[in-house]
Amino acid sequence: MKRLAVILSVMLSIMTANAQDALLYSGVQQAEGLTASELFSNCNTWVATSFNSAKDVTQMSADNKVIIKAKHLYEDGQCKNCLDFMLTVECRDGRYRWTLSQICLTTRWMTNPKEFEFGTLTTAETTDLHKGFFGGGRVKKIWNRAQQEAESLQNTISASLAKAMTVKQAAEDW
Repeated sequence: MKRLAVILSVMLSIMTANAQDALLYSGVQQAEGLTASELFSNCNTWVATSFNSAKDVTQMSADNKVIIKAKHLYEDGQCKNCLDFMLTVECRDGRYRWTLSQICLTTRWMTNPKEFEFGTLTTAETTDLHKGFFGGGRVKKIWNRAQQEAESLQNTISASLAKAMTVKQAAEDW
């Protein structure tokens, strides 16, 4: 019985050591002088102007919280890649929090119509998925490029969102 407990303990510690964290980006931005409802309105306007179809990407827009699911497409050599992601923006008086999460990679070799799901991007240096088709070196290159693309995506989104969210709406007189 002690042996079994030791073996299970060792296996659990190995699995925990090999587990990688999913990529997640977030930030809290100050927006002095803006109410939660003004920030919420600015966020909805940003979604409408930043994506091809705000209706298609918006999963929820209520209670000063917006959740969108969208795709980011990019090419990498001989692969067409897609990063699916979720962006959550929560608004409070004078500040908002954004979170970019659930970033998943799908790759399609340009000469092969089959799509390869790599799953959620993590902090790992590479993945074992699809090494049989692409080869270990190519998989590592695809994975690392996807991590870089996710980093670039979050920089673009956070900068664009920051610019749109701090706009004070002037009262229009019709």
